[in-house]
Amino acid sequence: MDENGNHGILEFNTNSPGSLFLTSIARTIYEKLPCFQGKFDFSKKVVPQLIDDEEYFLEYLISFYQRVKQTIKKPSIAYLISKEYISSILDRDIFLEIGKRMGLDVFVADISDLEYSKEVGLSYQGQTIDFVWSKVLIRLGSENMFYSNELNVESNKYFQAIKDGKVFSLNSFHSSFVSENKKTLALLYDKRFSHLFNNCQLEAIKQLVIPSYVLHSKDPNYYDLKSKVLSNKDLYVIKGSLSGRGKSIFIGCEMTQEEWEKKLEEVVDGPFMIQKFVKSKVSQVLSPFSRNYEEMVTTFGIYLLGGKTCGNMIRSSPNLITNIHSSGLFQNFFVMEE
Repeated sequence: MDENGNHGILEFNTNSPGSLFLTSIARTIYEKLPCFQGKFDFSKKVVPQLIDDEEYFLEYLISFYQRVKQTIKKPSIAYLISKEYISSILDRDIFLEIGKRMGLDVFVADISDLEYSKEVGLSYQGQTIDFVWSKVLIRLGSENMFYSNELNVESNKYFQAIKDGKVFSLNSFHSSFVSENKKTLALLYDKRFSHLFNNCQLEAIKQLVIPSYVLHSKDPNYYDLKSKVLSNKDLYVIKGSLSGRGKSIFIGCEMTQEEWEKKLEEVVDGPFMIQKFVKSKVSQVLSPFSRNYEEMVTTFGIYLLGGKTCGNMIRSSPNLITNIHSSGLFQNFFVMEE
């Protein structure tokens, strides 16, 4: 949401974030804060969200598995990590705590120690894996790997199991490298692809997708687009198409003209997209770092599971990049009845 209250889609986060768990946990913490006690009747005034239930996310995964497999069996679920990427311990601990509370077979597995055969399937230390929640960065530390034919050797067994249909994967190749790719927004915004959508979809794209572009040297509009972006740096932001955690973001209004021109040359035919810069709404936020109220920009996120909204979250930051890994913070969001 911008300063004028207009809203639009900055990006898709289809690589399932740990905040799907954190949202319900955070709500419980917020409701116990002294500042809320006696001032709000949470049972009557707050509109409940599906994600408020700590078990909802895992229940959804189980029902999805059972529906596709046509079975009543509950899958074993492995939280997949690697030595190169250490995920949030909080994510892992919440996953294990909730899973075990539900009586599920849940455990943490290192991708380098997986075993696979077509007869047995994917396994870890003798435990068969039906469903993987992948928290592994398989790009070998560089988004340029997406444009390479190389694959991390330790990932081969994991990929083969997926290819053979022997395991379900949350944060699969498609969600990690296709829908998560910020260039998807540029494709949606490009009128040359309008014939692929119906009228309702086109109207949604028109209303929600923020102007997004890819600088491709063979594009007929390449020189016009490059010239427009070059001469109006304050109106645009450059984003790494597969980057996350607030990395590879270059905001024109924070750069000199020389820096902007140099960066724009690197963008051509590379793993980047250009988007109209939207300055998010500024609000007073109680910072856990300074313990004082500070002005921060805020972005609003909506959770979707099975095509339905199930909750929301807010991220605030003292700088223009609203990411918790960029001095930002996570906030809970309450929908209140009037």
